[in-house]
Amino acid sequence: SKATVSVLNCKRPPSDHFVIAVPTMNIKRVGACTLVLVVLPGVVFGANVACLAAILFGSFLAWVLHDINPPKDLTPDRPKKALLHDKFSESKLPGQIDAIVIGSGMGGLTSAAFLARSGKKVVVLERHPDVAGGSTHSFNLEGYDFDSGLHYSVPWNGPLLNLTTLNKDGPVMEMLGADGDASVFDRVYMGDEPAFDVKHKEKHLEDIYRMFPEEKEGIDQFLEHSEYSLHMAKCIIIGRLLPKWLQPYFWKMVPRKWIEPQLETIETLCSKYIKNRKLISLLSSLWLDSGGRPDTCSFLLTACVWRGLPKEGGCFPKGGAHLLAENLVPVIEKWGGRVLIDAPVGQINVEDDKVTGVTLFDGTTIDAPMVVCGAGYANTFKKMVPKAVSEKFKIKPHLVESSAGFVMANVGLKGCPKELGIDNCNAWVIPVDKDGDMYPAMKDFFDRPYDADTEPPVMVTFPSVKAGKRSDDVTKTSCQMLVYAPYEWFEQWEREPQGRRGEDYEDLKAVFRKKLEAALYKFYPKTEGKVGLFDISTPLSVESWVGADRGGCVGLDVTVERFFDPVVQDHLDPVTRIPGLYLTGHDVVMPGVVMAQLGGLCTAFRICGLFRSAKFVLQSIFMLD
Repeated sequence: SKATVSVLNCKRPPSDHFVIAVPTMNIKRVGACTLVLVVLPGVVFGANVACLAAILFGSFLAWVLHDINPPKDLTPDRPKKALLHDKFSESKLPGQIDAIVIGSGMGGLTSAAFLARSGKKVVVLERHPDVAGGSTHSFNLEGYDFDSGLHYSVPWNGPLLNLTTLNKDGPVMEMLGADGDASVFDRVYMGDEPAFDVKHKEKHLEDIYRMFPEEKEGIDQFLEHSEYSLHMAKCIIIGRLLPKWLQPYFWKMVPRKWIEPQLETIETLCSKYIKNRKLISLLSSLWLDSGGRPDTCSFLLTACVWRGLPKEGGCFPKGGAHLLAENLVPVIEKWGGRVLIDAPVGQINVEDDKVTGVTLFDGTTIDAPMVVCGAGYANTFKKMVPKAVSEKFKIKPHLVESSAGFVMANVGLKGCPKELGIDNCNAWVIPVDKDGDMYPAMKDFFDRPYDADTEPPVMVTFPSVKAGKRSDDVTKTSCQMLVYAPYEWFEQWEREPQGRRGEDYEDLKAVFRKKLEAALYKFYPKTEGKVGLFDISTPLSVESWVGADRGGCVGLDVTVERFFDPVVQDHLDPVTRIPGLYLTGHDVVMPGVVMAQLGGLCTAFRICGLFRSAKFVLQSIFMLD
């Protein structure tokens, strides 16, 4: 037969060709290994040793790279534009499914892609009726592009995506940066004072020491404790990679001094060594990014946001957040799987004490010996796993409360960023009292959210600007404004259909619109008179479209109990007590898109086992730059 050499990522040859896969390798790394493992032993011990070393290293390299591509590319024949919009149909299901993944967020897609590369046919079922991608999907309203959940991240999205897909040409993670000072990616507005600039590589720390010279010891103590928080984040990931029986021994090795600060909130902890309430407020000011209020959230999350983002650098996928999912789906399809939308799962089926598949809300049953759920712990065990099954396996459906959600304004602005006074930088509007303390003002707002004299803490971000649309010929600029919002504010309308929740609901949205308009025009005065769209969504919107339990923005609430209660941590392990059922996503580790990716990898590693997982890591070492 005809022989065709198919280089990795090249166009598929015709089906009647015999394919020899010749992957493109990282020559420098292969060369370095050859020098150390083959040439040097040959120089020291002679030609016979060199030959033996060459055989062993060659065999090892062949083992690592031999299944880097599937025997046959099984990508379905469908339009490219349907990549994230593939509607569910039973006819699209593979003949034999090895694993079902519920949810197409970063956790679900990462697990699915890794399992696909292990040779499994994986079907991802997404409940959203229009698009896959979970909280990374983008949407368009009246010509303006908006993000559903990813508002910025750290550069680790790229390497994790490359590790998962083995694709060198993933999306570029572009650093945010203000006009005039590219190191500034966040501005904090506390009351009427000039903005405090949060900078890449923590260059703003010298500004904090200069502003609060009398608090030097307290700042040093905060930096030490927050450094422990960054260590703890790594420990949580490492712990999830280990078998459950080994985890208790691992946690006994973690220094107690790393754990103790995380058992408090940032307010209570910092109050022990910092007297200036304005400084405590500044160190707490990015709290919206943690998904929990700073007076209830574990110090772990608040500290990771304040230290981790500047250390790594705030960034965003150039071209839009949807590119993350667009890079994962082809891997799943190439190995014979599918990613199908408009496929809400109603039940995870369990027979003879093991998982047998799922049943959709329309009654369609899909059989598979493995189910990986990325829909969150609450959805999994409150809504999908039958109560009798949970009771039999002694699983607690309720661990901790689900997190609160957001009221989000999707604002369309007429004009380019320059004429609107906008740059590639986020803003944090933090109301404070007369002493510069944000906590009384924050608590007052949450006690009286609908009153005209209360101001909400707000994050302001610009999706189109972050995605790269910054030139002077741009005519539409998108803005999003987020306010932390408990589900209880809107709970009375939860059973009403989307778009038909009545006048009272619309009146409540109008209250938030007025507050957000005031914040927008105050800090971006050139936008006044330029608003072409002002759409308000609530936690009910998130619950309806994405399926998040009670509209929660980060899954389970980020309290101390969530991370440090042994019973909770046991239940959140990727390997559940039900044979064949696994958890993935940020509930497994910590909130955030990068953490969801890591949660997806942890789940896939635990399923595939040590040697298979190590092989995938080695493939990335020898294949990627």
